[in-house]
Amino acid sequence: MEQYINRVKHSWKSFIEKGETPVNIKEEILNSWIRCREKKLNYEQGRIEVISPDKIAKIRRENAELISISRPIMKSLQKIVVGSEFIIALTDKQGHIMELIGDENIEGNAEKLNFNLGANWSEEYAGTNAIGTSLFLNEPIQIIGPEHYCRNRHILTCSACIIHNDKGEIIGCLNMSGHYSKAHPHTLGMVVSAVYSIQKQMALIKSSKLLNLTFNSISDGMIITDENLKIKNANKMAEKILNLSRSEIFKLNICNTLKDNDFGNKVMYGEQEYHNFDCSFYVKNRRVRCSMNASPILIGNIAKGIVITFKEEGYVHKVVNKIAGYSASYTFDDIITNNSNVKKTIELAKRASQSECNILLEAPSGTGKEVFAQAIHNYSSRSNGPFVAINCASLPRELVESELFGYEKGAFTGALSEGNPGKFELANGGSIFLDEIGELPLDMQSKLLRVLDNKSIFNS
Repeated sequence: MEQYINRVKHSWKSFIEKGETPVNIKEEILNSWIRCREKKLNYEQGRIEVISPDKIAKIRRENAELISISRPIMKSLQKIVVGSEFIIALTDKQGHIMELIGDENIEGNAEKLNFNLGANWSEEYAGTNAIGTSLFLNEPIQIIGPEHYCRNRHILTCSACIIHNDKGEIIGCLNMSGHYSKAHPHTLGMVVSAVYSIQKQMALIKSSKLLNLTFNSISDGMIITDENLKIKNANKMAEKILNLSRSEIFKLNICNTLKDNDFGNKVMYGEQEYHNFDCSFYVKNRRVRCSMNASPILIGNIAKGIVITFKEEGYVHKVVNKIAGYSASYTFDDIITNNSNVKKTIELAKRASQSECNILLEAPSGTGKEVFAQAIHNYSSRSNGPFVAINCASLPRELVESELFGYEKGAFTGALSEGNPGKFELANGGSIFLDEIGELPLDMQSKLLRVLDNKSIFNS
């Protein structure tokens, strides 16, 4: 090593003092020396860039994620070389030192060598050195002793590697420096390995952020559990649907919430399919009715948890209403008349539409009762909701109740296994138009009167 140092020192002296071009110097080192000479850089100590504490703080803020990811890896690297008087430095893409770890008293010359936060180690300021030359070449490099352009750094060995982002752009540099007598090719390998870890960690964090962004942007609520049914994650839509905070969701017992003690086994072992399954989440003495999908998380054919996605029942009903055409197309502007009585009726209907009362429309068949009903709906505060029209005269007597009010799963023999929402439920948030209501059986009319009075229904 000393023989090599002496040979390089002689070549450096000839290059500086006589302008001779040495033939026994590595090409990348010689080219860097030439660049430094062309820039008329002081070969004793380079140039010192003095930057303010505010600028240092700004540089660290702009690179906060890189510093946060690199710091634990730098600490691990320092533990490997502890006691060897090495210092590990992280710089930004311009060569400013942002983080320092290790023995900052390299033979008592740390400050003299400019190992300080904010110090600029680019070739333009520090001459040939591992940080600056690596940034210039965009490749790892080790520079030993008098290979450095500036004399005050001839005591150093420096190994540096560029840090790239996922686009291949330079975002920083990691460097490890010590006394040149400690120089070893393995040092550069350690730095390259540490940079590889930093870049992998950055890629994982970005991937995680993209997954979280996707996770929180889907329109379904989503809950993920582990194999013990402990909730591990939930998206923002799940919080919104259940009206719970993230921390509150994590405290839920999913089996108790669904009132199904065997839910985990059913999903993880394929005992029951949960696809567009009507269910209820019971939270804080509230019942939130939803349509749910649930699938096991399989790793090597072993269930490691469950993914639950769900939509609020109201959303499902909106989709159903849109497909079924439960909407109103007529407005009061579509009713064209010169008849003063009809005009008075329109004004009365407009006033009625602004109230929450039930409205009775009486007129002979074929005179436009549904047109008025649609116009009232579109003029009301519920115009964005569904408009469900049903001809009561066409309903079979035995199906009237289930068609109007719906039923839960298993409510009676022959009932659909997933239950069935009634027309009143589908009209929730909008209007329901009961045409030919006088044709309903008398016993059903009494039940209907109670619904119209309470404005609520309870399925059973």
